[in-house]
Amino acid sequence: MKVNLWTVFLILGVSLSGWVGLGHDNKDGVATLDVEGGTVTINYGRPAAQGRDLFSMIQPGNYWRLGADGTTTLTTDVELLLGKQKVAKGKYTLVAHFAGQDDWSLVVATADAGRKPAPEQIVAQTSSSMSQLDSPVEFLTIRLEGRGNEVQLIIEWGEKRLTSQFQVA
Repeated sequence: MKVNLWTVFLILGVSLSGWVGLGHDNKDGVATLDVEGGTVTINYGRPAAQGRDLFSMIQPGNYWRLGADGTTTLTTDVELLLGKQKVAKGKYTLVAHFAGQDDWSLVVATADAGRKPAPEQIVAQTSSSMSQLDSPVEFLTIRLEGRGNEVQLIIEWGEKRLTSQFQVA
């Protein structure tokens, strides 16, 4: 019996892709906040800290994609205001930028920006504050909290909390 070589590669490829995909236990995370006029949603992967401290591993000048296994996305039904920069309704890439010791910012970039947005892909950026948690958080957790038109984005992982503020425009 003659077997087509392409058929063998196809079957092998599908088998291996399923096997490789089983190598992690990261769960998907969703943070949603209903605000006046719509909803703000963040979708992200939730890696386990496993004793790692990302905040000490990342080098100044680098970006962090805020999750695992893919791009962290921000989807908004309302216009947002980060500082004085407007973010129109739509879907965006969300990353954090580490400029230096305790100098973090939240970056909203175009949907196709990936892990490290080019300057022309950055839509808005706002400062973030870093604080120490009382007890460690094993799985990366992103929350959105709001009061009126004020929104707080809170990221917790390991022993650190990163907090950013923005507004519904």
